[in-house]
Amino acid sequence: MLHRIKEYFEREFDEETPQARMHRVKIGVLIGLVGGLVYALVAATVNVISYPDLHLAVNWLNAIVTWIVVSLALIAAGFIVGWPTEEVKATVGGGITLTIVLLLANTVAYMAHRESSGSYFQVLVSSLPMVGICVLAAMALRQGINKIEAARKEEDNKVRSKRLAIILGLVILIGIVGGFFSRFDGSAVTMLEALNDRLQSTDITSPSKVRFPENVLSEVQKHYGEEYGLFVRSATSTVGALDVTMRFSSGYTITCQIPTTAGSYVFMNICAEGKQLK
Repeated sequence: MLHRIKEYFEREFDEETPQARMHRVKIGVLIGLVGGLVYALVAATVNVISYPDLHLAVNWLNAIVTWIVVSLALIAAGFIVGWPTEEVKATVGGGITLTIVLLLANTVAYMAHRESSGSYFQVLVSSLPMVGICVLAAMALRQGINKIEAARKEEDNKVRSKRLAIILGLVILIGIVGGFFSRFDGSAVTMLEALNDRLQSTDITSPSKVRFPENVLSEVQKHYGEEYGLFVRSATSTVGALDVTMRFSSGYTITCQIPTTAGSYVFMNICAEGKQLK
């Protein structure tokens, strides 16, 4: 086994020097940092900008964590995509790396909230279909590396600068498009509209389309009609659900998990005071 590994690395180094490979790796890391930053910023703000009437607030801590996780994944993929000489190895290896990092991140989040989590099978269901997208991302990353390498070899400074600017623009555009996938669909918007209607009304006697669990209902009712902000993120433990943190002007904060398929009738089974579900 060790002999085969030794032979593999010997063949790899015969094909291309480590210095040439590291040059591609550095480009891949740079693309990952820029793309990850743009993605995190767009993903954090797209819903706040798109739906100003939903009282949504930007969760900057979540945005920073997203940037770090995405950047680390892209940096790892950049290394694996940039190192091999053969593009097929680079694309497949990078795609598998991104998928594994995504699965590990979801697994850590699942373990951290295991008490309120569903089956681990749900984590697999939400992660494994991303294999194809990750392979495409690795392919785009390798093509970006190749384009930058070709542009850097251009002798005309104006042409080189123009090509590099175009490539940078494409990286930013891909990050923006990726971030837009975090935009809520119609069912999530309908659910949040119903939740807003409930929080803005002080009437607790009329029938409501929104139902809080009995263990928190009486406390939440005290804050109906206050100013508030909603911090929304995808549920880490349940597919097709959102974790919604409601922060009122009085300082009272509560987090509930709400299915995105709830529609205008929102029945919450899991709520906990504070910023996290327990």
